[in-house]
Amino acid sequence: MAKTNMIISFALVILLAVFFQVLFVFADTRETPERAAREFAEAYVNYNREALVNRLCETNLIVDGANVVDAYLHRQAQRAKSLGYSLFWMKDCLYHLEMEILSSGNSQARIHLTAERKSPLRRFFGGKTQHVDETLDLVREEGKWKVCGGPFSLPEA
Repeated sequence: MAKTNMIISFALVILLAVFFQVLFVFADTRETPERAAREFAEAYVNYNREALVNRLCETNLIVDGANVVDAYLHRQAQRAKSLGYSLFWMKDCLYHLEMEILSSGNSQARIHLTAERKSPLRRFFGGKTQHVDETLDLVREEGKWKVCGGPFSLPEA
C-alpha cells in the first residue's frame, strides 16, 4: 500500500511539473514591449539584419529613400573593414540588461533600457565596457511590438 501511494505521489509530481513547464513556455512566448525592446537591442549589437527589420516600425525603416538598417550595417561593416576585421568579429553582447517601463498602453509603450555592451572576447580577457542608456518608444503594429523614434544611432544613415 505504501509503495502504491509513493508511485501515485511521484506520478502526480511529474504531471504537475509538465503542466507548469508548458504554462511557462506559453508565458515566455507572449508578445510584450519588454521582449521587443530586448530583441531589438540584442539585434542592434549583434548586427542581425532580419531581427532589426522585424522589430523596427515601418515609418522608421525607410528614411529619405534609404533603408536605415542596411545603411547602419554598411557603416558598421566599413568600420570593421577599416580596423582589419569582418563584421562578425565586431559583434557585441549586452550584459546586466535592465528595463524600466516609463509608460505603457495597448498600442504604445516607452521603455528605458540600461546595459553594459562588451565583446564576448573582451569580457573574458577584460577590456573596456560601453554603458548603454537608451529610451525606446514602441508601438504595436500588426499585432507585434516594434521600436520607433530614433533608437540608438540608426537614423544617422
